[in-house]
Amino acid sequence: MMGTISNSVLKGEGTFSGFVAEEAAKDFLNAELVNQYGYDLLWNNYKVEVKAISLAFAPRETHHVRIHETSFHQNPDLFVFLCVQYPNKEYKPDELIAIWMLGAIKRDKFYQKAEFARKGNPSSFSPVLQKESAFYLKINQLSNISNYAINELNFTKQYSFNDLLK
Repeated sequence: MMGTISNSVLKGEGTFSGFVAEEAAKDFLNAELVNQYGYDLLWNNYKVEVKAISLAFAPRETHHVRIHETSFHQNPDLFVFLCVQYPNKEYKPDELIAIWMLGAIKRDKFYQKAEFARKGNPSSFSPVLQKESAFYLKINQLSNISNYAINELNFTKQYSFNDLLK
């Protein structure tokens, strides 16, 4: 069992998804995993913070990525977002189906474009009361990761659990 991350909104339930997303992003970008306070990777002179969402289906352009209030202290150059897909909402590590590279955005641009939703309030994209304060941005507002790359990269790359064990 993996430990709980300090200030974890999911109380450690998302630790595995975050771990495999970092590994997939490191592989996909050919980056250096550094796990510094405030960012995870070094890539093309960018400090990169990897953010993962867990879903029981493939991501859609209209879905949102988010940065929770507990992560506002992070100061990377780029946020890179990935989706970790499972067959159901139990999100069991041994049932991981795929990891999707969703895109990237510069930190300042994210906060300029994103919508803030305060804990306990609905938002323009969901009538459900928010469990945590966070900034939300639609996936289709992220940049293709190749916009930041020296070499052209595919926008979406799918990983299987076995690929990550290699």
